[in-house]
Amino acid sequence: HRADELRNPASTMKLVTAFTAFRMLDGDYRWKTEFKTNGTIKGDTLKGNVYWVGSGDPVFDQHDLVQMQQQMRDKGIRHIDGHLILDR
Repeated sequence: HRADELRNPASTMKLVTAFTAFRMLDGDYRWKTEFKTNGTIKGDTLKGNVYWVGSGDPVFDQHDLVQMQQQMRDKGIRHIDGHLILDR
C-alpha cells in the first residue's frame, strides 16, 4: 500500500530500539525505583532527605507510588523532616 510514498521512519525505529532493548535486558529484567535517605528515624519522623532514585521504569504508576509510601509507613514513618529530591 503506497510503497512509493516517503514516510517518516520514527515508528519503525522505535520498534527496532524496543526489540533490541528487550533482547539485551532479558525477559527477567525489572526496573528498580527506590527511595533512599541520608536521615534517621526518630519516633515517627524521618529526619533527613528522601531521594527518589528511578531507573526509567516505563510502567511506574500511582499504584507503585502508593506501595512505596506504604513501605515507609510499615517502618513507622508518618512524617518527613527534610526534602524530597528526584533524580534525573
